Amino acid sequence: MIIQSTSPSLSTETVTLDLDVTVLPSVWLEAQSETPSIQGIAEGEETTLVLVVQNKGNTESPILINHEEIDGWTVKYQWPAEELEPGNHYEITVSITPRKSAEDGLTQLRFYANSTSQDSTATLTNSSFVFDVSKSKSSNQGGISGLFETLGLPAWTLAVLFVVVLGALISLGIRARQEFSPVDSDEELIPRGSALQAGTKEERRAAALDTYTTGDVVTGGVSESEINETLQATVPTLPTHQVPEGAMPLPITGLPDGWSMEQWAAYGHLWWEQNGP
Repeated sequence: MIIQSTSPSLSTETVTLDLDVTVLPSVWLEAQSETPSIQGIAEGEETTLVLVVQNKGNTESPILINHEEIDGWTVKYQWPAEELEPGNHYEITVSITPRKSAEDGLTQLRFYANSTSQDSTATLTNSSFVFDVSKSKSSNQGGISGLFETLGLPAWTLAVLFVVVLGALISLGIRARQEFSPVDSDEELIPRGSALQAGTKEERRAAALDTYTTGDVVTGGVSESEINETLQATVPTLPTHQVPEGAMPLPITGLPDGWSMEQWAAYGHLWWEQNGP
């Protein structure tokens, strides 16, 4: 080591010193990956990533890779068995597989790179790396709902579609009714132009609620004489003719067509012989 000094009088002096330096053995591990996350892994599907572990120390050392256990996830490693030399690195292949019990959503997977050196004089510096993973959203729905979810559409899309289709069907039914079977004014409860539609709304309501009647009032009872008169009125009346004395009686239908009373008095017995009772 060279030491140079300057006095107040601006004189310069240079001194050379020899120092002994002792370098302690060290293992300094650093873990990282170019892929920070993998999302949407299907159930049972194996996905791999490359984890790079570098030894920045001055002593070779075997290393151990492990991770924090996560429910529903299977993690496996593949790396060389030899020790990691100073300044060198390992590329470790990590296989990640979500099982059925894995929860949906983003999950953090933490890896640890540790030195297993038995040198008690070596300084060990371990490392960790956090990796984000997620399982693809599981769905137990079938039919149209499952199809919408497969397409990435929200669940409420089915309700909106149902309302739209129902509205379209109602509109189509009304238009078909008006086009193919329109209601005539004669079929309406109150035909157009009827006197019942005259006046204001209040006047029509008052007329409809008015139950007062004038004139004869029909009672609930009917006398026996009224029934007999009605029955007699329904019996048809037959024409009556005065038959001369000694003439044959007329048939129940009366004097035959085309016959006069004189002809009947003379030849009525022939009619009875031909037509009989």
